[in-house]
Amino acid sequence: MKKGFLLTNPASKITATSSTTKVTPTTALKSISSDCFHDVIVDFISGLIKRNPSTIFSSIITMDLSAIDEFLNTYKEQIGL
Repeated sequence: MKKGFLLTNPASKITATSSTTKVTPTTALKSISSDCFHDVIVDFISGLIKRNPSTIFSSIITMDLSAIDEFLNTYKEQIGL
C-alpha cells in the first residue's frame, strides 16, 4: 500500500446543496430552431395524410365535427392540399 493513500480526514456525512443551480443550453441546442422540429412533424404527418387520409382521420374522435375541416383549411399550405 502506498504511503498517503488513506485519507486523514474522512468526508463529512452531510453535504450542502445549492438551490441556485443553472442549466445552460449547449451550443448545439442553441443552433437548432424550434421551427425545425415543427417542420419535421408537419412533414411526417403530411406524408401520412397523402398516403392514406381515411386511416389517419378515421381514428380522430372529436365532439366538434368541423374541427378537422378547420384544421385542414388552416394548414392547407403546409399539408399540400
